[in-house]
Amino acid sequence: MTKIIAHRGASGYAPENTLEAFEKAIVLGADMIEFDVIQTKDKELIVVHGDKINGQKIADFNFSEIKAINPTIPKLIEVLEIFKNRIEMDIELQEGGYEGELCGIILQYLNFDQFIITSFWADSLKIIKEKFPQIKIGYLIGYKKMLGPKTLLKGLFPFGRLRKSKADFLVAHRRLLYFGILQRAKMHKTPIIVWGVNKKRLIHKLLNRNIVGIITDIVSPNPPIGGVGGLC
Repeated sequence: MTKIIAHRGASGYAPENTLEAFEKAIVLGADMIEFDVIQTKDKELIVVHGDKINGQKIADFNFSEIKAINPTIPKLIEVLEIFKNRIEMDIELQEGGYEGELCGIILQYLNFDQFIITSFWADSLKIIKEKFPQIKIGYLIGYKKMLGPKTLLKGLFPFGRLRKSKADFLVAHRRLLYFGILQRAKMHKTPIIVWGVNKKRLIHKLLNRNIVGIITDIVSPNPPIGGVGGLC
């Protein structure tokens, strides 16, 4: 069965990557919540998208300073404590360097079948898979701007890097659907998740394509035609 994965929580209905968005995703019936993890200067793992806040690197701030700027940003352990056994989790690692620490914290709260880890960083995924072979991992491809030939080429031919990362499945942006990514994933016998899907018609179409999951800002069983929220 294809899982509906709430992108940064129910981000079409509540501020992204917040406890409110995750609660809303559960209320709306999502199968999983997706969220981003990054490390602060004082080595706290926090849930926020991107590596900057107020135009400065998150790595230059302690967690208390980040909390003063944006009180809605939670620690990873808060999310794990509150939502364990309530919903499955898709945890996106945004950078390398602390893969073992991340997995160690997650496994204090969740069983192997309660979460996946995804990343654009093939080397980080490989480290995770070698240290924790039971963890399911997904290799992310596709960006907001995919017009450049180099970026598009990487998205069209990801399977070598996917094998290098030892990922269990591919996580592809919906724009790659126009370039036959579903057919090529099937040819390579690679399970696939599609992200950036914010239109009702496309969600319904993909539900009939036997894929692992759909990552969307829209979680409601009856989302408005055309979608809500912004694309990644």
